[in-house]
Amino acid sequence: MLQTIGTLRWWAGAAALLAGLASARAEADAISYFYTAGEYVGSTFTPITTYTAATGQSVTVPIYLEEVCDPSTTPSLLASESGLGAAAFYVNPFGTLPSSPATITGAAVNAGTPPNGFDSAMSNQASWTSSTASVAESTLPKEGVTAAASQNGVSAVYLGTVTFQAGATNGQMSAFQIGANSTLGPTATNLSDYDLDNNLDPSNPAGSSGLYNSATATILDIQTADVPEPGALALSAAGTVLLGFYAYARRRTPAPC
Repeated sequence: MLQTIGTLRWWAGAAALLAGLASARAEADAISYFYTAGEYVGSTFTPITTYTAATGQSVTVPIYLEEVCDPSTTPSLLASESGLGAAAFYVNPFGTLPSSPATITGAAVNAGTPPNGFDSAMSNQASWTSSTASVAESTLPKEGVTAAASQNGVSAVYLGTVTFQAGATNGQMSAFQIGANSTLGPTATNLSDYDLDNNLDPSNPAGSSGLYNSATATILDIQTADVPEPGALALSAAGTVLLGFYAYARRRTPAPC
């Protein structure tokens, strides 16, 4: 059974990512962007760092561009720009993979009609190998794909999915990096074409370098579930039954006076 776990991002000791995060948080008045896996629960977006699947089973991971800002000083750029006009991301292995790593078996764009999906059939593309995935997408002119309303300065635009198949060895973890895919193009805002991957892009509107921090990559773990052996499951079930009878007996025994 597939299960998502973890809600706090980690940076896996990557010096470049840590430096980027520190810089993003240090500039309190700037907006920060992150390529990340995650999900909306109601109107609140939560990054997810680890997805778990049983050996040989698949899990499909939604990918977002997350925006983080202080709404009291810097309003959401995604909101004022009517979302994104284009997006591109990659998923690559990160660090040393285990002996039986998770593999990539699919990728998909967020195709649809703005403001919910990217509608340019000419540019929408998704490709993958067993270890990497690439997605690029755009909309027709001035039709943006938007995020849900910002909650406490956090919002996110849905970019697409990547599907992983867990490895054959229980308990192993495979790390992947989600980041900007400059080969396929920038992730850019809808109205003014701010290049969110590079706040120093010379084609950006004036003041972009102080307005936002370039989008940062994050790390995603695909964990192969450590499934108990059938015998252990039977013992566990028997123990649960015995505990149930014991608890029932205690409830039925009158307390001493």
